[in-house]
Amino acid sequence: GGGSDAGALTGGRPEAWGKIRAVLEALEEGIFDWVVWVDCDIFFMDLTATLDSILVRYASKDGEAALDPEPQLLITEDSQMLNTAIFFVRRSAWSIDLLRRVWGPADGSPSPWVNHTWWEQAAFAHILLGDNHR
Repeated sequence: GGGSDAGALTGGRPEAWGKIRAVLEALEEGIFDWVVWVDCDIFFMDLTATLDSILVRYASKDGEAALDPEPQLLITEDSQMLNTAIFFVRRSAWSIDLLRRVWGPADGSPSPWVNHTWWEQAAFAHILLGDNHR
């Protein structure tokens, strides 16, 4: 986003929540078709894989160069649950709504996930999977 600092992004929440506001701001700016978030502690194992190649592999039909218009979110999973250490999100009304719902109620009332052990990851899992996650 346009130079936002971490404190402004988190709104007093644990710092991990800042990624939600940062990605939401980037989507709302409308410059990019896809936005990727990468936590600062990610370790890349395959330095030949590009962000484009990941999108083609997971967001196209049978590896075609043109992306399928349906996928809106590419997110990782670990042994516990969804993991937002790295995720891709397409600029769309669906994605913007998802991130707003992950952040919490628009009326400013506190999100039940703010201080959960897995913070925003728990909110993503609840919204996307309901009670069907591990």
